[in-house]
Amino acid sequence: MKKKVLPLMMAILMVLGGFRITASANTGTTSVTMTKTLTATGLEDTTFYFTVEEAGYTNTSASVTSQPEIDDFSITVSAGSTTGTYNITLPTYTSVGVYTYKITETSGSIAGVTYSSAELYLVVTVTNDGSGGLVQTAVVHVGSTTGDKNTNEYTNTYNAGTLTVSKSVTGNLGDTTKEFSVTVTFTKDSTTTINSTISYTVGTTTYTIEPSDWTGDTCEVTITVTDGSSVTFTNIPYGVSYTVEETDYSSDGYTTTYSGTDGNSGTGTLDSDSETVAITNYKNDTVDTGVILDSLPYVLILAVVVLGAVYLIFRRRTTDRY
Repeated sequence: MKKKVLPLMMAILMVLGGFRITASANTGTTSVTMTKTLTATGLEDTTFYFTVEEAGYTNTSASVTSQPEIDDFSITVSAGSTTGTYNITLPTYTSVGVYTYKITETSGSIAGVTYSSAELYLVVTVTNDGSGGLVQTAVVHVGSTTGDKNTNEYTNTYNAGTLTVSKSVTGNLGDTTKEFSVTVTFTKDSTTTINSTISYTVGTTTYTIEPSDWTGDTCEVTITVTDGSSVTFTNIPYGVSYTVEETDYSSDGYTTTYSGTDGNSGTGTLDSDSETVAITNYKNDTVDTGVILDSLPYVLILAVVVLGAVYLIFRRRTTDRY
């Protein structure tokens, strides 16, 4: 009986040892961290989406007929931040070989954002570990499988600027203490999405225009300005147009004119860091002083002529007398 137990135990150990070797897990690189970088803050929480395509495999065993898949993924950059990350967990590989994946960013529609067109190639090389197991090494290249090694980063540009609305009252009857009501309307392209909070300060109070405040493709706010004052709107995404229109004060005797970065109509499209619209209200009239100033020179000339005539008549009479 004892003689039979020993061979049986050895067989069990050999079988267990065989399972241990063939079931060895992949070692080395198990995940790859992808990074999304924005060039500026100013967006609310924003999610960027990426597609992963199987781009081929080489140097595998004859039994391999396809490469393990890697799922598409997304990266969220939180409000106030310029970066976000995602860890790609590599799949389990059952054969040595070189497995390639093409990663691209899906173009989105967030206003002010320029999306990355970079093509990154994740190359996973699977080799023997010398003990019957497999070791995988992952490298990311840009442009092609032999391109420069990349930092696993996609960079997107976010561009936004400011709009300053200023007021000036001119003319001898212009009331520099009068409050003027101005409506500012922002309009986006119908194919874009607003994910930015625009802010502005009137006096000492700061207001915000949230993405939820937009109705369809427009958002409208009314501000009050006086002579010498201005209101600046910040974090307006590039591509958003604006219209600045003051309430009609012609019945009060004012003539209103506009001048600004994009012309003299009070309208434009934000495409620079800082843009302006200056509103001028002019009210003027002739001041009644009792003398028509425009005629004063002629009155003076006539007076001189009359005085001269009187002088000549008086002198002639004096001469005739003697």
